[in-house]
Amino acid sequence: MLLNVVGEQVELPVDRILELVGLSAGPLCMQFWLSADTDVVCDVRYVAPDTQILTFVLGGLTDNERDQATDAIQHLIQRELHSTVALLVDLGGETADEDDDALVLYGRLPVGPRPNQVQFRTDRLSGVPAVLAGAEVTNLGNGLTAVRWSRLPRSEPAGWPRHDQPDADGPSSAASATDRPEGER
Repeated sequence: MLLNVVGEQVELPVDRILELVGLSAGPLCMQFWLSADTDVVCDVRYVAPDTQILTFVLGGLTDNERDQATDAIQHLIQRELHSTVALLVDLGGETADEDDDALVLYGRLPVGPRPNQVQFRTDRLSGVPAVLAGAEVTNLGNGLTAVRWSRLPRSEPAGWPRHDQPDADGPSSAASATDRPEGER
């Protein structure tokens, strides 16, 4: 489902939604249903004509539902690894969008709160040396490398973050930045 500006559902065929995402015309909000009463919202915004940011809102999900959603997001990242810049995980929703963008797209660390983890494409690590300084860096063996900073109050495993943190019902999100060659949808 696509959500309009007031949050109402607009039923469109999947092909049409994909076409709208590919047009890069403006921000979109999609709703994916895990069950009859549980959804995951995905905001798509564009920071350049060839770069889109997908933010998946995971707050309020049970551990099982969050596992389903994170598995699907990881599958999407692996399928689109050639065009993925990074996967940013911010369980508490504490990092501002502009700080997330600066971190993932330009390699600038936020001054304030940092996300729980960023998974960069391993072949792009040399482009973000400032981000790696003082960070715990773990090659995940799947084309991604996890980067975490010691000043974070939480401790997650090298893969996807744990779901038993105190803020598990908070405004959690995962965002993926992708480069799309012109004309690719």
